[in-house]
Amino acid sequence: MEGKVSSDTLKQIIESGITAIDQTFPISTFPTRKICNRYIAHAVSILTFAERAELSSEGVAGVFQKAAIHLTAVVQYQQAVEHFQKALNLYRHLHGEADEKVAECYGGMALAYYPQGKYTEAITCFQSAIEIYQRLFGPQSEKVADYLNELGLVYWSQGRHQEASELYNVVLKIDANTIGSEHPSHATHLNNLGLVCWSQGQFDKSIDLYKQALTIGDNTIGEEHPDYATRLNNLGTALQSLKRFPEAEEHHRRALLIREKIFGKEHPDCAQSLCNLALAYWAQEKYEEAKSLYRQALTIDAKTIGKDHPDYAIDLNNLAKVYYMQGKMEQAEDYFNEALAIYKRAYKGTDHSNIAVVYSWLGAIRMDQEKYDEALVYLLQANDIYEKLLLHEHPEMQNLWVKIRKCESALTR
Repeated sequence: MEGKVSSDTLKQIIESGITAIDQTFPISTFPTRKICNRYIAHAVSILTFAERAELSSEGVAGVFQKAAIHLTAVVQYQQAVEHFQKALNLYRHLHGEADEKVAECYGGMALAYYPQGKYTEAITCFQSAIEIYQRLFGPQSEKVADYLNELGLVYWSQGRHQEASELYNVVLKIDANTIGSEHPSHATHLNNLGLVCWSQGQFDKSIDLYKQALTIGDNTIGEEHPDYATRLNNLGTALQSLKRFPEAEEHHRRALLIREKIFGKEHPDCAQSLCNLALAYWAQEKYEEAKSLYRQALTIDAKTIGKDHPDYAIDLNNLAKVYYMQGKMEQAEDYFNEALAIYKRAYKGTDHSNIAVVYSWLGAIRMDQEKYDEALVYLLQANDIYEKLLLHEHPEMQNLWVKIRKCESALTR
């Protein structure tokens, strides 16, 4: 038939398109984000044609991987996982399992699973990537340290703080033998160890680690960078834990301004900054200001990460605390229970400190209602979780024990 393009010719045309996209579509990073936004639709379109033509070249795999990296950066996590999986399958076909590109795709998939709260899947992928990098470069390599760092974050998110702390100590030892103490990655590792220390109630130590990370950032990535905003945010939270509210507000506002400039106002990182600023208001009894910011965060998170994500539950939990402090117990309990249901689905039966926090607050509501038997059930559930997670020294434990003793005393009168 006249004008019909042969299968081989069509494949050549598609391969040419893949090559063109591969040359113009960079790896998505903070500086290249705008360029990637311009080309992502073209990349996805040519990949659709490549799949239909059953092309399995290095170039196709590379564009799938680049698209997946950018989709992760713009919070399109499920699409990112799908693209990473397709890149992974192609790289396996081309090079076998023990290949650096295969490891990169495992790591990328883990980074896309993690913000969805799919921690089991993220751990499996990180462990696969680490195993490949250890085989290729040895157990003390920079790549191994980077992925141990990411795995530590997942453990931290699951409340497995001791395991996370042990991983970060390994990571810092690898840093000392590879990249040194002034490298941006070392700053990231210090920041993440700071998160673990903060979760264990070691607030002064976490502040010191965050400040070290910020100092390295001043000399490397600069202030207008997402990682720098993250460290400001974390430092603000630690200062808040020590009731240093003016300093905390200052750091949260700086982080929010940087994030809005980089991502726009509707991004999960901006929601996080709003929540932390709201928490500073809540601690100072500025409840209406706090409530307004929490509602803004809920709206952003509902549009981006969805209502089944643990971070959305954190927003609900925080809003519930405002209603509790205002004496609006019915609304507070509704929000606490909604948050609890999300946590239980997300953590799939795993004990987590976030669940313990909700149980503690539900116990407080029952105490205010003088329903001490019901309160004690909630409080003991919270205590059991903290004990299982080895958080005996956490500041919340002291408050919890005080509540438990009050309930026991009321029930024995």
